[in-house]
Amino acid sequence: MRFFFILFIILPILEIFVFIKVGSIIGALNTVALVILGGVIGLYIIRQQGFRAALRARAQMSQGQVPAMDMIESFFMVIAGLLIMLPGFISDILGIALLIPLVRQAVLRKLLTSASWKAKSTRVYEGEFYRDASNDKGYVSATHSAKKDPQKDTLTQDNKKNENF
Repeated sequence: MRFFFILFIILPILEIFVFIKVGSIIGALNTVALVILGGVIGLYIIRQQGFRAALRARAQMSQGQVPAMDMIESFFMVIAGLLIMLPGFISDILGIALLIPLVRQAVLRKLLTSASWKAKSTRVYEGEFYRDASNDKGYVSATHSAKKDPQKDTLTQDNKKNENF
């Protein structure tokens, strides 16, 4: 909740303050030109990283590897491009910081070690299904259903017999 407060309330107020200060120093027209230039550079970074990520992923998958880290790196590059593309000098500084590999790796390490990204245990319910060929309208019928046993607090399976299968 605090993150969204900072993102949507505090950051725009700071961006407006910095706009006013920069505009008073270099002039309003130059400030607008810098904002437009930031948008163009951010769009270029996003396009370049999209193509580069697709090529690297294809190369790694053709070698039988999973391109997970390259995809995460490319995601951070796209986020950097979006931050640079947003109007504002603070977001530009944050985007430029994400372009630096050491900063990207530090942010990635911090995100991976935080407790909010850890996998939570879930229950998996297995079952089978079949398509009825005589009445195939795209509907799927289940051959097993799970019922909760109140005494054991576990699931039991009822096997349904299908004469058509």
